[in-house]
Amino acid sequence: MPPGGQVAFTPNDLIVTFRHAALGAPPVGAAALATAESVRLLGGAIRSHLTAMLPTGARVAGVSPTILAAKIRVADATQRDAIAAAFHQDPAIAAVTRNRLIWLAETAHAFSPVPQRYSLRWWMTGSVSTIPGSPRT
Repeated sequence: MPPGGQVAFTPNDLIVTFRHAALGAPPVGAAALATAESVRLLGGAIRSHLTAMLPTGARVAGVSPTILAAKIRVADATQRDAIAAAFHQDPAIAAVTRNRLIWLAETAHAFSPVPQRYSLRWWMTGSVSTIPGSPRT
């Protein structure tokens, strides 16, 4: 949690997601990705790949081998887009996105382009599934 329980954004973080074939891994969602051996091997492969190409001012802040992704912390937020563009050039990397998490009151909340009132209304009415033809409609 941020100091004093204040809202904290993550403007200096990038999420880098790898193509499974580039790492010799099964597709994301495969049970084999969750084994201890796979986590160890893929985590090392992801860190090794990123370390070899990290530009100055960026560091690996975390790796999630089960989803073939890593969090990159950029020291200077003004360089974030240039660093993301450099990662996009690597054919082993499937996607580079900004980390959209907002930390508030000991919980991480993901930014969503869907207005909050929709999810709140669904939750309050108990109609989480409001898609026509779904069991709850």
